[in-house]
Amino acid sequence: MITVTYHSDLKEVQSDPHLAALLGEGARSAPFDRLAWLQGLEVHCGLAPLLAVARDGPHRAVLALTARDGRLEALANWYSFWTRPMVSPGANADALLAALAADLAKRSGRLSLHGLPGEDGSVERLARAFRRSGWLAFSVACGRNHILNLNGRGYAEYLAARPGPLRTTLKRKAAKVACTIHTRFDAEAWAAYEAIYAESWKPEEGSPAFLRAFAETEGAAGRLRLGVAHVRDEADGEAVAAQFWTVEAAPPSSTSSPTARRPSRCLRAPASAPRCSSMSSTATGSKLSTSAPATTATSATGWRRSGCAIGSTCSDPRGRRTGRRWPSGHSAALLQA
Repeated sequence: MITVTYHSDLKEVQSDPHLAALLGEGARSAPFDRLAWLQGLEVHCGLAPLLAVARDGPHRAVLALTARDGRLEALANWYSFWTRPMVSPGANADALLAALAADLAKRSGRLSLHGLPGEDGSVERLARAFRRSGWLAFSVACGRNHILNLNGRGYAEYLAARPGPLRTTLKRKAAKVACTIHTRFDAEAWAAYEAIYAESWKPEEGSPAFLRAFAETEGAAGRLRLGVAHVRDEADGEAVAAQFWTVEAAPPSSTSSPTARRPSRCLRAPASAPRCSSMSSTATGSKLSTSAPATTATSATGWRRSGCAIGSTCSDPRGRRTGRRWPSGHSAALLQA
């Protein structure tokens, strides 16, 4: 028998070992699916969590939601590369998600989930579950992410395959700076990162406290890569560029060598470049919206870092130059019949 419960206190996750395992470290392949990420959104970004959980024996299905302007939305913001349902391995995902959809219809007339990845079946799975529970489903593109398959290559092999002029330029410019990459959180390096960002052309950071807490958590787990470049051969060694990203170990089925990790998820580009995202899987973002009655549909809202190339100029739909780029991949809408 499937039961559905709701949790506004994320501490309650720990009282359910199956739920804690699903949202815990190592259970998922990206930070955006973990409990620590959701907690950071609550503490530092002011998002009130509402976890919708379907239970069937040891199996769980979870939608992380928040209430906003009289409707339910994904518990996510501009820092989240994606949002998706989390389902226990081996569970009947269709049945659990259909139970969630049916119960959510009793709580809210409108539900919006922005940034659903398409490559893992999240869009189709949710649309199918909501249709089964009496909702009408529509899908529209809203984002695309680019990947690089390592195929066992290290950086030297990758660089050797780049065009000659690019390698020459890189060698010449690299001689002017000395770079350090920290794999653990370093307060001094982080202060340099924040100072560089503050002097850049980018818009004001949405939540510096959230990013710092995230960097500290990822650093403690060994997943942080915080790079700082200093001017070479100068007395003060001024920090002139900084970037941080996170890495996830390749899954057991990967053919990558132990030293060749999957491409990092870039959460911050250098101060001279737009923010970007580089996913380690082929991710096509989607927005899943639900509304009742079936006479209104929602438009894509919110920011998503997607596909900004280093050195390029990005703009929002209103034509303003910005470091954040409007999505360009999938949106989906579910309307209650």
